[in-house]
Amino acid sequence: MGRSRGRYTQTARCFRLLERLRGYREGVLIRELADEFQVHEDQIYSDLDALTLGGYSVQLDTRMAEGPSGKTRKMATAILLGESHGSIIITREERYSVLAVRRVFDVLKGSPFYRDVQAVFTKIMQEIPSGDREEYASWGERFVYVPDGGTKDYSDKGELLQALRTAVLYRRVVRYVYTQASGREQRGFLAPYAIVLYRHGLYVVGRYVKRPEDVRTPAPGEKVKPPLAAERFSEVELVSARRSFEPPRDLKLEELFQGAFGIIVGTGEPQRVVIEFGRTKRTHVLARTWHPTQKVQTLADGRVRLELVLNDLTEIVSWVLSWGPHARVLEPPALREKVVRELADAAEWYEQQRALARERAGDDGSSGC
Repeated sequence: MGRSRGRYTQTARCFRLLERLRGYREGVLIRELADEFQVHEDQIYSDLDALTLGGYSVQLDTRMAEGPSGKTRKMATAILLGESHGSIIITREERYSVLAVRRVFDVLKGSPFYRDVQAVFTKIMQEIPSGDREEYASWGERFVYVPDGGTKDYSDKGELLQALRTAVLYRRVVRYVYTQASGREQRGFLAPYAIVLYRHGLYVVGRYVKRPEDVRTPAPGEKVKPPLAAERFSEVELVSARRSFEPPRDLKLEELFQGAFGIIVGTGEPQRVVIEFGRTKRTHVLARTWHPTQKVQTLADGRVRLELVLNDLTEIVSWVLSWGPHARVLEPPALREKVVRELADAAEWYEQQRALARERAGDDGSSGC
């Protein structure tokens, strides 16, 4: 059996093919296009014919490339002719920096952002003299990005992320279905303002509306809803192009997240947070900027006090706990109580496990008598 007809009509696919081919001096492999658009290669050839009939000059050529088996062989390539290819001159150091950016985006595999960074990288490679490419390719192990805290799986979210990104770029309302952390399903309409990358995960910042026709220019100072984790969307559909929206004129994402210690945007009043660190962690604390509002004070005995202004304490609790006995909350009392409660619950659980282990050990001993 052949592949399906794909998720696009031929008209939509031709427009996307046109954008895909632009900027590739050496063209794009037919096999890659078929995989990307989830159609048979014959369908891609048919689409290229349609582009030619539409007045675009597309040349079919072959070049050496690695096939699915890992062997290098000649493979069919589509090249869009008549396009302006501006010269790109980049230094050796700039090439290394481009490689670094590409490696950082490895955490977003499966998303359109990863695909586009790879595409830009390929276009730049095609501008580099062929004699230099082998050396450039060998730099893959000279910059390694090691993500902390794990990465998210976007392998089956490509179409959803593409729709969300389109909505952000063209200010379109979407109909969505979303699973909350509690497991409850949330559905409705969303005017997405921006996409945020946080701890190797993508989040959508926007405003909920009951009906698409309720979209309007929000009033100054209107509160933005908490960000939605991209991987929890199960359905995203663009609403009619007439249902476009205007984001808040005073919206600045840097300011939006300034009162948060992470991705959770609180709605409470700003409060002063003071945490004291032991002198053995002084170097670690001073090495980073932990929050835009921070003030750091080094005490005479080597201890360090970190002062922040936050309107939500949710995420800083786990951060304080990650320092173990080296971090002590001085203010506010509410944060100190949250940390104490977490520690007490953890200690209780471990004590229960210890008691069970002693009980099992006793049972084992008695059975051997």
